[in-house]
Amino acid sequence: MLIIPVSAQDAAVAYKFKATGVGVFSFEEALYHCMHFWKQSVDDFMCEEFVSWVKNELGLSFISSKIRELEKIQGFAERLLRFLSLTDYLDFSDVEGLRGELAEWESRKEWEKLKERGDDLMDKSEPEKAFALYSRALVFANNVALYNNAAIALMKQGDFAGAVEYLKKALYLEPDNVEVLLHLAEANILNGSFEAAGKLLDAAQVYGERAEIYFFRAEIQERAGNVHGSVPLFEKAIELDANPHYVYRLADVYVKLRQYERATKIMEGAPVKDKAYLKKQAELHVENNNIPAAIKCIEQAIVKNRGDAGLWARLASYHRSNYDHDKAHSAITTAIAIDPASARVNLEYARVRKAQGRIKDYQVILNRVLDGLKNRYRENVNYE
Repeated sequence: MLIIPVSAQDAAVAYKFKATGVGVFSFEEALYHCMHFWKQSVDDFMCEEFVSWVKNELGLSFISSKIRELEKIQGFAERLLRFLSLTDYLDFSDVEGLRGELAEWESRKEWEKLKERGDDLMDKSEPEKAFALYSRALVFANNVALYNNAAIALMKQGDFAGAVEYLKKALYLEPDNVEVLLHLAEANILNGSFEAAGKLLDAAQVYGERAEIYFFRAEIQERAGNVHGSVPLFEKAIELDANPHYVYRLADVYVKLRQYERATKIMEGAPVKDKAYLKKQAELHVENNNIPAAIKCIEQAIVKNRGDAGLWARLASYHRSNYDHDKAHSAITTAIAIDPASARVNLEYARVRKAQGRIKDYQVILNRVLDGLKNRYRENVNYE
């Protein structure tokens, strides 16, 4: 069966779904997205911004009117199914196949649904949007998991004092929850409250020996200035759990002590030699002023991750530091081609152009990045 698209041509401006960050240029693409990512599209398919995009960018005023009429329908499941059926693009049986899944979703408690969506956003490294959902969920439930996850979202944003307050509420509800104790200790460490963190770790130690306890005690010593004293604690943590993060932090400490050979040796013991390992190894080479070795590490990482714009941007940065502006430009243009919207990639592009003496290009790109960050801030505010 031949299905004729409802719009004669794609929109010049994409609609970007807030939770997934996916941009679509046609109504058919929007339907496909909402069909396969319906939990993440809850706040999009009937919002004013989307309806206006359908009407103004796609020129589908009759479809936008039908979307507005869906507001009269009671229940999210029925509204979504009717939305997916506004055209013949999606197979009827596929749409109806969602009915049972949607009914189960609607029967769940509101806080559970919001938490699940927040957890999904955390997995996608969107802590600001995740926190907004956790906050909404807390209106419906005084829940340890919600307070805990909201705190982690705040820590990801650098709001350590706020995280401490949320974790205190979680610990009040479950004083014997070791995971909450450890998260609260971590938040206090990041907030510079070492004494409070130490007491929390003492409380956690009562429940048994754990690698995290030694790791956090090491962090306290290192951050308090006792760098040498942190080494045996990091080593004990690694002995109990060869967590790559623990290994990388001990390597950082050896770099701080200017013991580069030890840093390199401890890195060799990392359990996984993946992209993160190669990035960390590159950072150690940079600390040791060995830029060519750092470049080789990132090139190795790119072999298996050619679609990673961040790696190409990092490679451009290292080439720029090595005064090889041609290779830096080649790497950053590859990064731009992969992810033209990335602020990090565009910032490095601006720096490369500046290094090449293209000051006007540098200023234009920099202004574009700043405008993009402003727009992203507005999106987050609207989302909340």
